[in-house]
Amino acid sequence: MDELQIRAVITGILFGAWPLLMSRSGLNGSMASAAVVTGSLIIVLPFAFWKLDSISDSTSWTTDISWKLVVIASIISGLALLLFNELLSKATSKNVGSLYVLMIVVQMVTPAIYQVVNDGGLSLGKAIGFAAAIIAAILLL
Repeated sequence: MDELQIRAVITGILFGAWPLLMSRSGLNGSMASAAVVTGSLIIVLPFAFWKLDSISDSTSWTTDISWKLVVIASIISGLALLLFNELLSKATSKNVGSLYVLMIVVQMVTPAIYQVVNDGGLSLGKAIGFAAAIIAAILLL
């Protein structure tokens, strides 16, 4: 595996683990979301500020960054985090896994659809992948 694949695996483990831990915290959805955002900011901001000086002179904060997309992505992320943590706070220890799997399958299909649109069509391999994702969701639920 190359470095990016290793990072993807580690990221998957971390993204897979934190919601399971948070679901056991006893916080309601909005408080859990606030806790995750606050904790994440504490971890992320030093790295963001450390990398701030690496922005080259050719990158302008006003012309090269699509702030509209930044705002839209942030709104979507915030709504998703609230919904997800509300789901986690209401799920029982018996159904949290299956609800989480359903969310992950749908999450996985979303960029696959994006890729199909960018590729200009659905290949046989991707069609089989979509069918496998649906079958996996049914079997895992």
